[in-house]
Amino acid sequence: MASNTPDGASGEGHVHNYQALKKILRLAEEIYPLVEPGRKELEYMIEEQSKCTTLIKELQNGKETLKEKLKDLELVSVSKEEHTQLKSKYQQLASEAKRQITKQKQRLIYLGNLSTGAEQQVELLQQEVSEAMSREEQLHRLLEQKEEELVKAKRVTEEIRLNGINITNTSWNKRRGFDDLAEATNREAELNMQVTKLRKRLTDVENELNETKTRLSRTMGDKLTDNNPAITDLSDKNRPVKLAERYSELYDNEWTDSFEIIHKVYRDERNTVAQLLKILMDVAEFCRTESQKQFKKMRAAIAGENTGDTPLPKPVEKQLRDCRKVMAEKAGYTLYEMYEAKLRQSTSSVAREALIVPGYLKEAFTLCWQMCVQDPPVVFDEPPKHGDTLKSELYKSYTRGGACVDFLVWPALYQPLGNHCLVFQVDKSGLRNQTLLKPSQTADYIVTGTWSANAATEAQKYGKVNYVLPKTKTYTNQSEWKLSTDASYVYYCDSETIHASRKKAFANSVDPDETPHDAASHQGLRCLLKEISFGLIFAGAQKNIGCAGCTVVIIREDLIGQALPSTPSVFCYTTQSANNSLFNTPPTYSIYIMGLVSSWKLEHGGVEGMEENSRKKSDLIYDVMDNSSGFFVGPINKNCRSRTNVTFRIGSREGCDVLEKKFLDMASKCGMKELKGHRSVGGIRASLYNAVTAEETKVLADFMKDFFETHRN
Repeated sequence: MASNTPDGASGEGHVHNYQALKKILRLAEEIYPLVEPGRKELEYMIEEQSKCTTLIKELQNGKETLKEKLKDLELVSVSKEEHTQLKSKYQQLASEAKRQITKQKQRLIYLGNLSTGAEQQVELLQQEVSEAMSREEQLHRLLEQKEEELVKAKRVTEEIRLNGINITNTSWNKRRGFDDLAEATNREAELNMQVTKLRKRLTDVENELNETKTRLSRTMGDKLTDNNPAITDLSDKNRPVKLAERYSELYDNEWTDSFEIIHKVYRDERNTVAQLLKILMDVAEFCRTESQKQFKKMRAAIAGENTGDTPLPKPVEKQLRDCRKVMAEKAGYTLYEMYEAKLRQSTSSVAREALIVPGYLKEAFTLCWQMCVQDPPVVFDEPPKHGDTLKSELYKSYTRGGACVDFLVWPALYQPLGNHCLVFQVDKSGLRNQTLLKPSQTADYIVTGTWSANAATEAQKYGKVNYVLPKTKTYTNQSEWKLSTDASYVYYCDSETIHASRKKAFANSVDPDETPHDAASHQGLRCLLKEISFGLIFAGAQKNIGCAGCTVVIIREDLIGQALPSTPSVFCYTTQSANNSLFNTPPTYSIYIMGLVSSWKLEHGGVEGMEENSRKKSDLIYDVMDNSSGFFVGPINKNCRSRTNVTFRIGSREGCDVLEKKFLDMASKCGMKELKGHRSVGGIRASLYNAVTAEETKVLADFMKDFFETHRN
C-alpha cells in the first residue's frame, strides 16, 4: 500500500520529529526566563547611561561655572586658600564622575554581549518552533484523512448491518402491524369512552351550575317576597305571567290539534268545543282537589293529625307552600299517572275522549297543577252564561262577533298580579312623566308638598291634572276630596322632605289599584306595600336606600306597557322590565351600595327596626318642641309630621332671624352642621335618616333644651 506521508517519510520519522520538536519547545521555555531579566536589565542600563550622560553635561556646565567664578574670585582678590579648596572639590567631583562613567560603560558592554547571545538563541528557537508547527500541521491533516476513511468504513459496515436486520425483521414488522392496529382500535375506544365521560361530567357541572344559579336567585327572591306576595319572583319559571303565556299556547297549539281529532267523533263544532272544555274543567277539578288533600297532609305532618283547620304560623305556612312549589313538577308526574289510571277505569265520555288526545290532556294537567300550587292559586274566571253581555276586555269572539255570549269556548284565566322591581340610572324626577296618563283622561294629584307640586306641574304638559288636595301644611278630611271619576291614576308623595310632612296610607275611598307613589324618603318599601296596594312606587336611592345615582321602581305587571308613547326607551318600564333593568349600563356602584345598605338594615331589625328607631329619634326632637311653650314652632300639623325630617322655626311661627342664626352658629361650633332649612322655606331642618343614631339625635335634643333655657326670654 502506498504511503500518504510527505516526502516519502515513514510514520516513525514523523514521530521522531515530533519528539525533537517537543524538546526544542521545552528548551525555549527554560531559556526564556534567563533572557527576560537580561532584557529588563539592559533596558535599565540604557536608562542609567542616559542619566550619566546628563550628569556629565551638568558637570561640564559646573566646570565652566567654576572657571567663571575663579575669574571673579581673582578679580575680587579671593584668598589663595579658598581657591585651593574649591579646586580640590572640583577635582574630587570630576574623578567620581569619571569612575561612575567607566563603571557604567563596562556594564553596558557586558549586557550588550549577553543580549546579543540571547537574541541569537531566541532566533534559533523561533526557527525550530516554526518548522515544528509546520510538521505538526501536516501530521494533523494526515490524521483527519485517516479519520474520514475510518468513518466511511464504519458507515458502510452499519448500513450492511441494518439492511441485514431489516431483512431479518420484515416478517416480524408485518406481524406487529396487526397488533398495532388492534391496540390503536382499543385506544380509540378507550378515548371515546373518556370523551363520553367528560361530556357527561360537563353536562352535570352545567346542570349543577344552573341549579346553583336558580337556588341563588330563589334565595334572593325569598328574601324579597317574604311576607310580601305583591312582589313577583322572577326566578320562578311557573309564576302567573308565565302560566298565562302557556295557557294561551295550549289553546293555540294542543287545543287546535285536539279539535280535529274530537271533531271526527262528534261531527259537530259546538259539541266538539264543549267536550274539550269539559276535559279542561275535569282536569282542573282533579288538580284542585288533590292540591287541597296534599296541603292538608303536609299540615298534619307538621302539626299533627288532630289539629283540624287550626292555622299554622304564617312563616310555617309560607315555607310549606314554597316547599310544595319546589316539588310541584315531580309531584305532577305521579299525579298525572294517577289521573290517567282513573280515566282508564272510567266509562264517561269525558274520559274516553281525553285518552284519545294525550298531548292536550298532559299539557292541560301540567298547567292546571301549577296553577293550583301558586300562592295564591291561579284560577279560571267565572264562566259567562248564554245571553250574558260579552266582556270584550276578557273574551274574544270565536267565529262571529256580537254583543252577547252564545257559548263559552275557552275560559278566561284569573291571575293574581305581582309587581316588578326595576332600577333606573336617573333621578326620580326623570320618571315623573313616565306615568299612566291615558289620552283624554285626568290624573288626580294629592299635593303634600314641593315634590308632589312639581310632579303635578310636569304632568300638566301631557294631560289634564286635577288637584285633589292643594299644597298645604295640613290635610282636610278625605270625605271632602274631589276625586275624578275617570282618573287614570291618583298620585301622592308619602314623605315631603322640604316641608317635613308625611301622609300615611289612604282609606279605601282612593282606588289602590291606580296609585303611583313617590316614596323617596320612606323608611322602606315593604311597609308601604303592607299598608296599601299601589300600582306604582318609585323612590330615589339617595335617602334611606343607598347613595345617589339610581331610582328604584316597583310597578304592577298589568301596568307595564301603558307609558306615554313619547317616553324614551331608557325610561320605559316595558323596555327595562324585558331587559331586567340592564337595557343600558347599570349604575353598578350605586346598586352595590344599595345591597350593602339592605344587608345592614336586615342585621339591625329590617324595615320594622328602622321604623321603630326612626320613631324614637324623631320623638326626642318633637318632645323638646312640644314642651318649649312655643319657642320651637313646627309648621306641620302634628298628625302629619315626618319621622325622617324635622323642621321648626325659633321664636315664633314666622321665625326670628337673629335667634335662628345664633342657633345655627352655636350648633356648628358643637359639631352639628347642615341644620339650616331648605332655601325655599328657611328655618331649621334636622334630617334623621338611618345613618343618624339615637345617641347623636339626643345630643341635638339636649342642645335645643340648653338653647331654650338661655334664650327663651
